[in-house]
Amino acid sequence: RRSRPPAQQAAVDDALAAMIERGITPDFIVVDGKRIKVTAVRNVTTAAATFAPAYPNPTHGTAHLPVSLTKASTVSLAVYDALGRRVQDVLSAQQRPAGQFTADVNTATLAPGLYTCRLVVDGVVLTRPLSVQ
Repeated sequence: RRSRPPAQQAAVDDALAAMIERGITPDFIVVDGKRIKVTAVRNVTTAAATFAPAYPNPTHGTAHLPVSLTKASTVSLAVYDALGRRVQDVLSAQQRPAGQFTADVNTATLAPGLYTCRLVVDGVVLTRPLSVQ
């Protein structure tokens, strides 16, 4: 994290927190007219779930997506390409108990590029980037 004036850093932190709560993982945000690159978002968390980063990332075989649910929930997970097309359904409206699990994504059939993993937990959307080599 670069050194920023406290007021600007507070604005950056607030903007990131608001986006993460809505399931958005931005590549950059704009504060006071300046584009600021987002370089380290660890976990995407809501009251219902935590969606940790995919590993390995970048990948060329199987990627693992750790999820933690605070209560039993209906869960869907899909992978989207850079054009927003759904290219793989990993979980489709599955009822899952509270606790942790890892969803595996087979990337062997995906073209190299950047993808978005979209987790839906009881209607709340969380996203994570996934790079395929």
